[in-house]
Amino acid sequence: MADWPSNILLWCIILVIPVLFLLLRRRRSGSVRLPPGPPGWPVFGNMLDLGAMPHETLAGLRHKYGDVVWLNLGAIKTTVVQSSKAAAELFKNQDLCFSDRTITETMRAQGYHESSLALAPYGPHWRSLRRLMTMEMLVTKRINETAGVRRKCVDDMLSWIEEEARGVGGEGRGIQVAHFVFLASFNMLGNLMLSCDLLHPGSREGAEFFEVMVRVMEWPGHPNFADFFPWLRWMDPQGLRKKAERDLGIAIKIASGFVQERIKRGPAAEDHKKDFLDVLLDFQGSGKNEPPQISDKDLNIIILEIFLAGSETTSSTVEWALTELLRHPECMAKVKAELGRVVGANGKLEERHIDDLQYLQAVVKETFRLHPPIPFLVPRKAVRDTNFMGYHIPKNTQLFVNVWAIGREPELWEEPSSFKPERFLDLNHIDYKGQHFELIPFGAGRRMCAGIPLAHRMVHLILGSLVYHFDWQLDSSITLETMDMRENLAMVMRKLEPLKALPKKLHCRAMEWASNFLLYLIVISSSALSFILCRRKSGFNRLPPGPTGWPILGNMLDLGTMPHQTLAGLRHKYGDVVWLRFGAIKTMVILSSKAAGELFKNHDLSFADRSIVETMRVHALGLAPYGPYWRTLRRLVTTDMFAVRRINETANVRRKCVDDMLLWIEKEALGVDGEASSVHVAEAVFLSIFNMIGNLMLSRDLLGLAIQRGFGWSGHPNLADFFPWPGWLDLQGLRKNMERHLGKAMEMASRFVNECMKKQRTEGTKRKDFLDVLLEFEGNGKYEMFFAGSETTSSTLEWAMTELLRRPESMRKAQEELDRVVGPHGKVEESDIDQLLYLQAVVKETLRLHPPIPLLLPRNALQDTNFMGYFVPKNTQVFVNAWAIGRDPDAWKEPLSFKPERFLGSNLDYKGQNFEFIPFGSGRRICIGISLADKLVPLALASLLHCFDWELGGGVTPETIDMNERVGITVRKLIPLKPIPKRRTV
Repeated sequence: MADWPSNILLWCIILVIPVLFLLLRRRRSGSVRLPPGPPGWPVFGNMLDLGAMPHETLAGLRHKYGDVVWLNLGAIKTTVVQSSKAAAELFKNQDLCFSDRTITETMRAQGYHESSLALAPYGPHWRSLRRLMTMEMLVTKRINETAGVRRKCVDDMLSWIEEEARGVGGEGRGIQVAHFVFLASFNMLGNLMLSCDLLHPGSREGAEFFEVMVRVMEWPGHPNFADFFPWLRWMDPQGLRKKAERDLGIAIKIASGFVQERIKRGPAAEDHKKDFLDVLLDFQGSGKNEPPQISDKDLNIIILEIFLAGSETTSSTVEWALTELLRHPECMAKVKAELGRVVGANGKLEERHIDDLQYLQAVVKETFRLHPPIPFLVPRKAVRDTNFMGYHIPKNTQLFVNVWAIGREPELWEEPSSFKPERFLDLNHIDYKGQHFELIPFGAGRRMCAGIPLAHRMVHLILGSLVYHFDWQLDSSITLETMDMRENLAMVMRKLEPLKALPKKLHCRAMEWASNFLLYLIVISSSALSFILCRRKSGFNRLPPGPTGWPILGNMLDLGTMPHQTLAGLRHKYGDVVWLRFGAIKTMVILSSKAAGELFKNHDLSFADRSIVETMRVHALGLAPYGPYWRTLRRLVTTDMFAVRRINETANVRRKCVDDMLLWIEKEALGVDGEASSVHVAEAVFLSIFNMIGNLMLSRDLLGLAIQRGFGWSGHPNLADFFPWPGWLDLQGLRKNMERHLGKAMEMASRFVNECMKKQRTEGTKRKDFLDVLLEFEGNGKYEMFFAGSETTSSTLEWAMTELLRRPESMRKAQEELDRVVGPHGKVEESDIDQLLYLQAVVKETLRLHPPIPLLLPRNALQDTNFMGYFVPKNTQVFVNAWAIGRDPDAWKEPLSFKPERFLGSNLDYKGQNFEFIPFGSGRRICIGISLADKLVPLALASLLHCFDWELGGGVTPETIDMNERVGITVRKLIPLKPIPKRRTV
């Protein structure tokens, strides 16, 4: 609209003529109460005030003028609806009064507006066209029949993109995504309408039709003086009507050729599925025995309208959606995870999958909310004088509905300018089908877009396929921070700078456990007969429900790289208990607090054994079989090593190691040049905890890498864990690597043990450390504390710091509490922890959202068991999904939000009695280190917060911080947290 003033002086003389007429008309309307609005310029009214982005300008007027705004755009009286409340009044109570259309001059070319469903005057002819679209062309049955056509066109698009990417990928240049989506949408509509590829290299008519339709799509977006001053129509001052007449004439002629060719071909065979043109011809009738219901002209223009309405809107929506996903990598990761879970590892997205893709649907809704393709919808017109919300609206008043403003209405939407698809997971009843007036990108009421059912399929199929088949990276010249989000308003609202992203083909989307599967196929195939016999044996009993698995492999390929997330998504379909097969391993997964309560309270003994992975068969004391030996170990640890008295005696050891950590962080943050630099938080905490445990265990500082390497092998998926019979082969060499690294660690620790034994014999000891206790016991479990304590504590602290940096108000509350309890210049001691209620709530909330071991340590059924009405065979592996239970919407309000306040005034803790909160497990095999962890985590976190102020570095903001996970022996952040610490001065 910024172009409207161009060449204004050339038209001044012509425009001055109607000034007197306008003044007389304003005097006449002054006696009625019009809606409020800004004062306009003489003659031009408010034309010059709207700027290039009128939807944004008008949205800014709401706070001053209210939900309904009055404008004069040249000689055109205009009302703008700016809120969902006003939209509801319009569509529910005044829809008939505003059921006509305002027609732009270019859309009058070739009489297009008379035959267009979107623009035809409200009346019998419009109702006939509407019935054709909604009852014949776009019914569910016909859309379902053409699913294969859309899938084929999307496959073509993916091939085009892959070929284009090969040409530019080496240069780091991205491809223009919207271009390929537009081509795919246009080709898809061509196949649906005409059963032919209009973009096929051999189709001359198709190429000509595409070129002229691209030109036709440009004209409605050009501001035209004749639209604001109707008496200028005969002059066509900018020549736009003439150009539209030419291009629409060519397009209608080509469309007529398609129709005549189909008529000459004759009726299709009975087994031939009708395309949209067949439906149009059937609806039109032969005209021999009765007059046709639609004319030849109507038929041709309906063909054009399908392309005009479907191509641009679809491609712009997909472009905006992909842009937002690239700006929010955590949302992209969630979409990919959901697609992997629903579609499978190397599958193909089909339209039948869409209903199960809840997060993808939320992404599309959020895109429509922030970036509606037509921000004002197609303008309506008052068919008579109307009283609307207490205001007089004269007949022929043009009416805009600012859906862009409604989608960002602060009274309706929390953080309205932020891209948060999660809001629609909680509000999944809200859709864009015209019943919820806070989200109406397709309009509502009588003149709502008739193509919603088809658009719903196209947008989800195209966007889902793009995300599923490619990993996307921004053009090498663009970063997340510099990505241009400005808009360009023409026929639809596009990005001013088209999105250019680099796609990388995903050759294998299966989870890592299935990597190099072909290398092991021969070994696995030999187990098929045994597997079938086993299934036949268990087929007579009622197993828990679960997804169908692949032959031999079972559900191995379905879990993705984040199995705890994938499994949590199965609950809504299969319930609280899910049955899976991982290769030959029978597996039951607990997904709710109710099922966990039943397990730990009533069946704890039946599932008291452990399921041991192959790499941990080495020195696996912590995974000892349930029995007398395990009970003896348990008694040693709980009554001697982790007794309250002994933990209290070692408080100074922990304090000393935390002080060392703080000094190391301060030194590291200073950097080489004296400038503040970022610190790898998890690494600092890991080394501190490792050293702390070394002091508790061996009474010495102990910093080495052999143990840390050992942790990595425990988290690697191992084929031998799913097919036990080739375990002796150690096909991936993981057990060999684990043996080597643990062997080195054991050799080093053994030297410490021998030294300690000699020292005891010669000198005696004043105060027993944990090793002294173990030596008195003369057991073999001298090294496991390093595994149990270091990784879990450091990952918990990293997640806690991440969540606090994402929510500065929570960080502030924790630091204010520390200043109040400890004092501004004091030092946090373990004796302070009981008074630090908010800090304790932060730790609890972190463990709820980010349990270190999300599936806990797997248990094993000691015997055939009846569990919650299901038969669970002996030796079944049992996972308790503590991650899913901590986010159970039945147990937690706003389960995905980090809100430490939920634990204030609550008696909930993680000691195993509250089954909605079990990060350390429960029952007989609960983690025995809770009492020590209860000291370590709050002490280390409180010290980090009390000594330093923390800032995000590297251009990261609280909104863009990466929250993706990486599963190893614990769940860590995929991208490690590296904030900048600054010594606090209170």
